[in-house]
Amino acid sequence: MKYSLIANPEHSENEIHVAKIVEKLKDVELEARTAELIGKEGVSIDNLSGDVLIVLGGDGTILYTLQHINIPIFPINTGSVGFLSETAANNDYNRYLDELEKKNYEIEDVQRIDLFCNKLKMGTALNEVVLHAAHVSRIQTFEIKVNDQSIETVRSDGIIIATPTGSTAYAMSVGSPIINPNVPCFVIVAIAPYSMNSRPIIISDEETLSIKILTDKETVMVMDGQEEIAINMEDDIEIKRSEEPAKLIRFSTSFFERMNTKLRKEE
Repeated sequence: MKYSLIANPEHSENEIHVAKIVEKLKDVELEARTAELIGKEGVSIDNLSGDVLIVLGGDGTILYTLQHINIPIFPINTGSVGFLSETAANNDYNRYLDELEKKNYEIEDVQRIDLFCNKLKMGTALNEVVLHAAHVSRIQTFEIKVNDQSIETVRSDGIIIATPTGSTAYAMSVGSPIINPNVPCFVIVAIAPYSMNSRPIIISDEETLSIKILTDKETVMVMDGQEEIAINMEDDIEIKRSEEPAKLIRFSTSFFERMNTKLRKEE
């Protein structure tokens, strides 16, 4: 089996972990910035070609990686929460590498969403798509439609459209319920709505969701916390379930185990 490896270079301990993994697995292809950590040459993230991609970093590193490439990922957390990760670097991840070598693992298909602007595909998100006013304290008005039927007009700082996985991220912080990834749905949550009646809305992921901006104020949309894209009143925004789910390698931990050990670990 051929492995690819990408590590967040801003995490100082990743230099040590990269060296250990390369020594153990031998046939490891390194992403360019990851290779620099140990004085080797690598390839661009878009050209990684391993059967399994090992990712050292936090959830942000995984989300960044999935913006560029979608092959089975074994995530090792070197960040803070690391909700998406199977294990952490401060644990004995060598045993998981041994199981990788033996192919003793399962691949979890994790729902993603595709974002379109004026019928042009802008990208794919694992957690969420966020539309928000470009400036602080500038309320925007959004019309939300499902299958071309208007379901709500919201005045708020922004709108989050999240997958079940994303319900544990930004959406959770503004009031989304936590949704089991096995539930095929989207959740729509307003950010600081100017109404006491605004509540999260859950819809089937078989539906097509569209959003229109109703006021002429600068607005941006963001996928998984990455690049901001400017939009305006003339733009038609559509969100659909992606036909290409993310593929995360799992050994034993379930969604509820990760929820209890990571989201509630400070209690």
